[in-house]
Amino acid sequence: MDCDSLRMVMAAYRNNPATQNTDIIFRSRYTSEDLRLELTREIVDRSAEQLLSLTIPIWDIQWYLTHVRRFKSLEHVRFLEFEKVSLGNLSRLAYEDALKLLPQNLPKLLKDEAYALMTMFVREHSAVFNNLLRSIECYFSKKGKTITRNVSDMQLVELTRLLPPLTSPSNLNEFSTLHFLGQADKTNVGVLESIRVFPNPDNDVWSQIKSLEEPFLQKCRRLKELEWWHLPPNSFEWAVRERKQWLERVESNRGTDSIHGQADHSPMAPTKSILPSTLVPLKSIIFLSPSLTCDHVFDDILFAFSDTLKELRFKYKAKPGRQQRLTKHVDAPLFIGRQIYSQLSRLQHLVIQSPGVCCIWLRPEALDRSPLIELDIDNSQASTLKTAFTTPCSWIKPIELEQLQVLRLLGPPSATFNPNTFHIVEEGLDILELEGAWSISMAAWRVLLRDFAPNISFIFAPECIRDNLKEWIEMTREMTRLQWVKANSLSPLDQETGFTTAEIQGQRRLNMTSEHISYSFRARDYRVKRQVRQERQEETSDI
Repeated sequence: MDCDSLRMVMAAYRNNPATQNTDIIFRSRYTSEDLRLELTREIVDRSAEQLLSLTIPIWDIQWYLTHVRRFKSLEHVRFLEFEKVSLGNLSRLAYEDALKLLPQNLPKLLKDEAYALMTMFVREHSAVFNNLLRSIECYFSKKGKTITRNVSDMQLVELTRLLPPLTSPSNLNEFSTLHFLGQADKTNVGVLESIRVFPNPDNDVWSQIKSLEEPFLQKCRRLKELEWWHLPPNSFEWAVRERKQWLERVESNRGTDSIHGQADHSPMAPTKSILPSTLVPLKSIIFLSPSLTCDHVFDDILFAFSDTLKELRFKYKAKPGRQQRLTKHVDAPLFIGRQIYSQLSRLQHLVIQSPGVCCIWLRPEALDRSPLIELDIDNSQASTLKTAFTTPCSWIKPIELEQLQVLRLLGPPSATFNPNTFHIVEEGLDILELEGAWSISMAAWRVLLRDFAPNISFIFAPECIRDNLKEWIEMTREMTRLQWVKANSLSPLDQETGFTTAEIQGQRRLNMTSEHISYSFRARDYRVKRQVRQERQEETSDI
């Protein structure tokens, strides 16, 4: 929408009284900042008494301060440092026009001055309308950040102390966490059900969270979802203690019932499958971590929340400038499933993304008889150390995973699974990727593909096919649902099977039959499209 069109809309808005209570949203990429400012002020001026939520540009906060006593319905304020400007749009404009999009003609406030004016607005509004304001947010929208350049997180924490406390919050996000820290002693965290925040471990907010009376998570007795940046090794020691104490009470009650003649299988006898109402019912845990010593956290989670946990996802994310490579950590791999005391009766998704930090070993027995749908462990960069991980799969006891649909084990974890495990899958695998499974022979692959060929839509071509290419191709013909095949190198398939390179297909997923398959190769950023050879075969037969 150009400037003239916006002015026409504004004229209609001014001349029509019926628009006073109408929601108006306008977006313009090429409108001058002066006109945008004029339109915003006009709308706010006409509707100040009805506004429930308001976004205030920091560079224009003085104007809003003159109207603060009119915002009698305002409950939520968002302070905006800079308008969102697309660099792509600027590149298509003349330099003089591009400058008009930026608030360079507006006063630039110093850090302390901006914070002082924000505090003045919040304090005056709270005093006039008896703490009606409920929440404050602050955006640096040009980069999509929630931490502004002019106002720090800790200043926002101080600012939230002017608001009423979060008495009984059901969830915490990036903004409400700052509000919570401002009045933590007045907030009942026992009713929290969801925490979704990734604080930077190097900033002041993280130190404030850690300074709370430990352990913070133990107080969240209704917590079901947790998304966090970093979980230290002792994060869930309290949960392990609680579950051990509960199991001891269960065994004690069983013993008492036996003495009084009550059978252990009686409906009144407590069992480990009965969820104790006193334990924290965590269902989903997602966390990033720059730490290499988090295996105890995994074991604590799998044990403490085995009756409720449905999803566990971990992604290694190094701090800036601290990316660690797989070198000296070869002799100290990360073990998952050291001690499993009970069945994971509800676990459906286990995803660990740690390609090259340290070698990961998974104890398969930890997952036995669990209702896993997705098992995805990416330790692919560690798979280059073949000589360090040559455990034969025949040594490892097969486990039952009756509902498994997605199996991706990249690197050392692939060597810890017995191929016979797959015989127990009832519904059949949809995605199968075992990269670096050095001890799985072609004979084992032959059995796997024979059992699950009708269901597989994605498969990784293992290294053992290099000596059995023709047999491998014949097996793929039986996979009627197959859409993607991934391989480490192009040349063996290209030379032996007559595949030809096609143009780049992008990231689009193609629907194909066994006679028309799209091949994805890790070593190159393109896809090879299999050409059906029926015409060539017919020509050959005619000759």
